[in-house]
Amino acid sequence: MEVVLQWLDELDDLVFAGFSIWGRLRRLFLAIALVAAVAIHAIPRLGVSGDAMLALLIVSLSALAAWGVVAIVSAAAERGARSIAEA
Repeated sequence: MEVVLQWLDELDDLVFAGFSIWGRLRRLFLAIALVAAVAIHAIPRLGVSGDAMLALLIVSLSALAAWGVVAIVSAAAERGARSIAEA
């Protein structure tokens, strides 16, 4: 029985570490999208080619998509952790 309790304690630590990483990933992807979006608006004023604008648009949309995936996975994991805690 003691081994099971130790295993559950380690699993609990792993879950909390995972939540911490997911939160940082969400903020990182959102920051990348924000920087790319700001750069998209700054490019016409700097006279840079349209190819750079397209590249920044792809980066911004990809970062937003990654943020959405991480947010969905994080919400599902949190919902699962709550249901386990309630049981």
